[in-house]
Amino acid sequence: MLAWLYTIAQRRFADETRRRRHSSNGVPLDDFLDEIPAPDYGADVSRALREAISRLAPSQRQVIAMRLLRGSSFFDIASALKVSEVAAKMRFHRALSALRADLERQGIAP
Repeated sequence: MLAWLYTIAQRRFADETRRRRHSSNGVPLDDFLDEIPAPDYGADVSRALREAISRLAPSQRQVIAMRLLRGSSFFDIASALKVSEVAAKMRFHRALSALRADLERQGIAP
C-alpha cells in the first residue's frame, strides 16, 4: 500500500510540476488541472490525491513535496527545515499515513 501511494504521489507531483511550467496562459492552475485527466491512475484518484495533500499540515506538505517532487534526501530535508533527519523521516511517514487514511476514507485503495 505504501509503495502504491508513494508512486501515485510522485507521479502526481511530477505531472503538476510539468503543467505549472507549461501553464502560462493565465488560466488558474486548479481549473486547468481539473480538466486534464491524469495518466495511468485516472482523474478521480488524481483529484482525490491532490485534495488529500492540500488537507495535510503545511509542514507535512513541505516534506512530501521535497521528498516526492524534488527527490530530496532526508538529510537535505532535515537541513532545510532545521530538524533532525529522524524528525524529517517521521514527518514524511506521518504525512504518507495521513494521505493513505484520507484516500481510504474516500474509498480509494490499492
